[in-house]
Amino acid sequence: MKNIFTLFTLLTLFCFTGFSQNAPIDFEDDGIGADWTWTVFENDTNPPLEIVDNPDMSGINTSARVAQFTALETGNPWAGFESAHGPDDLGPFVLDASNSIIRVMVWKPVISNVGVKLVSENGWAQPEILIPNTVVNEWEELTFDFSDFDNPPSAEGPYDQIVIFGDFDTDGREQDNVIYIDNITFSESNGNGGEDPTEVTVTVDASREFVGFANVFETPENGSDFVFGSPWGVADIKSEIDADANTVTLFPNFNTYADNPDDPFWVDQATGLGNKVFEGNTFIEDASLVGNIVTFEGEVQSYTLSSDYDVEVFIRVFNEDFSASREVVAPITEAGEFSITFDDPGAEDALVQYGFTVRGLNANPEDEEALGNVVIGAEDDNGGEDPTEVTVTVDASREFVGFANVFETPENGGDFVFGSPWGVADIKSEINADANTVTLFPNFNT
Repeated sequence: MKNIFTLFTLLTLFCFTGFSQNAPIDFEDDGIGADWTWTVFENDTNPPLEIVDNPDMSGINTSARVAQFTALETGNPWAGFESAHGPDDLGPFVLDASNSIIRVMVWKPVISNVGVKLVSENGWAQPEILIPNTVVNEWEELTFDFSDFDNPPSAEGPYDQIVIFGDFDTDGREQDNVIYIDNITFSESNGNGGEDPTEVTVTVDASREFVGFANVFETPENGSDFVFGSPWGVADIKSEIDADANTVTLFPNFNTYADNPDDPFWVDQATGLGNKVFEGNTFIEDASLVGNIVTFEGEVQSYTLSSDYDVEVFIRVFNEDFSASREVVAPITEAGEFSITFDDPGAEDALVQYGFTVRGLNANPEDEEALGNVVIGAEDDNGGEDPTEVTVTVDASREFVGFANVFETPENGGDFVFGSPWGVADIKSEINADANTVTLFPNFNT
């Protein structure tokens, strides 16, 4: 998905005028980056950077064209690619609060560092920032924070080159790794006027209005291609929202099978199994959370769902026209508490979604009991109600009680001997109601 915005830089930091980098770098035929002079380095034979069709138009990136970098097994760990100096590629710009967060979408078959480096027109640079991807074989957006980086000395000229390290693995590669890069954006350091964003915690609230959205894919046997995505009724997904119990119960999808048992699009007529991978998303949309650090937490009360299905909890953040998104996702695999945090708000953010995903074959409703479900609620410490906070202090007018525990001395082994009620005065403690004090002494009466 493309994140389209125009970025103006501060001109007062240097004696240059008219500086603004060419961004976002989206590699589209009619966009930015596809026709740049990219140079591959430290990669043995240095196969060129290719601009290719997006091999995985799903998740956060459904754009048409992306950059393909092949990190050779025989290449150096720091192999990468770089734009040309001068005004035609990235162009000169001044690093400031408006452009110091650089985000890069990556698709990788391995976990390793991705690096971003900025270089001035005369070659001056600070060390690259390295961030590892956390998932493989799907798109993920990585965030590189340059807010603490200096601009080059005036004699070195402004930054005008970006360098990308796609597979910075000092342990060495075991094979050639094909890396896809897309949607390199420059944005403000946070989305809250320069002030630190507020931390907000949300949890399961079944009294809220939930929204459904379905993404449908071919089965792995049929290539796993994305077929379509569209809004979907929450009950049809199927998710059950119980406001009285304050729970969300997640199931596999049944309605596509139930409504179309003779349609080979939805049902494999030879096996009787569902014929599509159905991704049901059940979530709350809340624009008031924009610009905040958002934590979503709750408790999986029971997990009986078949292992053929995957369940995730997510926070997704979109721009105004839904052309770009970022997300935090975590798997749910068993009963217990969960907590995820989205901690990188941006100026372009316009909507926050948080909720759950169930992914697997659309299923025969006759198998509902056998396939199980997942019941999720808020963390429950007090029968479903928040506990009351009570403060107590010393009140010498109250009735105090005494209890004694007696032990052998350390020289005699320190063993417990007995415990019993004991007079407060004998313990010896003195309660003075007039002064409202309790005075504590060693024990003397024994």
